[in-house]
Amino acid sequence: MLFPNAKTRHCVRHLHANFKKAGFKTKELKDLLWKAARTSTERDFEDVMAKLKNTNQLVYDWLKGKKPTHWSRSHFSIRSDIGSKKEAHSDHDENN
Repeated sequence: MLFPNAKTRHCVRHLHANFKKAGFKTKELKDLLWKAARTSTERDFEDVMAKLKNTNQLVYDWLKGKKPTHWSRSHFSIRSDIGSKKEAHSDHDENN
């Protein structure tokens, strides 16, 4: 394995494309998906997911099948597992 300690993250733009292919095409659902992806705390994430569940159970179930550590900022580690445990920073994550 080339980078054994690398974290897996998914681009939310691509996740949204798959979301639409699954039949979830309304602006309201898109906005909730992006809101969940951009939350910075797990509590805020859970609040958005509760709204999503109340709005559309199928969307909620579809997203629950995806690990939030892969697509939601609220679940990203702020530490690197490599070397001296410095904070990880990615302009890509910050600017999306």
